Amino acid sequence: MRQVLTSLLFAAALAVSAAERDRAPEIGAIKTSGTVLESPDGAVVAWTEASDPEGGAVSWRWELYADTPDFEKNLSSATAKAGIAGSIVSGQGTPSVVAKLPSAGAYRLCAFVSDAAGNASHASVSVRLPSGADDAALPAAEMPRAVYRDGSAASWFASGYMGNRDALSLDEMCHETPHDGATCLKIEYSAKDGWAGVYWQDPANDWGDLPGGANLSKATALEFYARGERGGEKATFFMGGITDKRFSDTCRAELKDAVLSREWTRCRIPLAGLDLKRVKSGFGFVLAADGAPVTFYLDDIQYIAER
Repeated sequence: MRQVLTSLLFAAALAVSAAERDRAPEIGAIKTSGTVLESPDGAVVAWTEASDPEGGAVSWRWELYADTPDFEKNLSSATAKAGIAGSIVSGQGTPSVVAKLPSAGAYRLCAFVSDAAGNASHASVSVRLPSGADDAALPAAEMPRAVYRDGSAASWFASGYMGNRDALSLDEMCHETPHDGATCLKIEYSAKDGWAGVYWQDPANDWGDLPGGANLSKATALEFYARGERGGEKATFFMGGITDKRFSDTCRAELKDAVLSREWTRCRIPLAGLDLKRVKSGFGFVLAADGAPVTFYLDDIQYIAER
């Protein structure tokens, strides 16, 4: 019996040792044909090299994301979401690709490599379409277009905090009974008075000074689901609204003073008749405390085209 146990322990130790020896692939810096495009019709050619320390084959995946503050800090090569659909024109699955930028703005082109054991590494490079091409009309985005939805790439970022910012927190990975999928948004305002709010912006932290946003001319409504922690919470939800800047929103619409119940409720902001050719602020809310803290949840925020 002792010999069997010793053999099992020895085999386990060998397995652990082998796993420890199986290192992640090594990837080099991404080289490009140029990181600044001169026109919306241009493309970025990018390439790099990678190898498996154990000599095995590696698999390639390329994604294009909107560039945001602390991009690398928030990006995990193991769990990275899908990037901007249609941006990798050719070469997906190889060490060299051609990528298109969907509109003026700053982006991050990422290469992910993995080995047969699931070990992964990534490299990224910043690319952008500068203001020289901003005045060109943005192509009309296909519907639905997500602001926040599991499995969908984000087009806007919760970066424009307003009011009593210190009392406001937003958890984008909340697992407390989401409406759909694995996560939802949880908003907590800890003060008993005052107000606060958040704009979802593109680019992040921009109030109309930089190019970006989306042409939502095909959308007929902004739809989302909301519920309150206790019921009776009140908030105003909106889209657009940044004005008097070179790259302002071209419209604004809102659902004013919505009263939330404890159950998930479908909310809708009609958009018919609005000028939607540039929406820099994809979503937002403002709340005010009335003697008690406020907690509510949001999920499945998206633009839709109703028939």
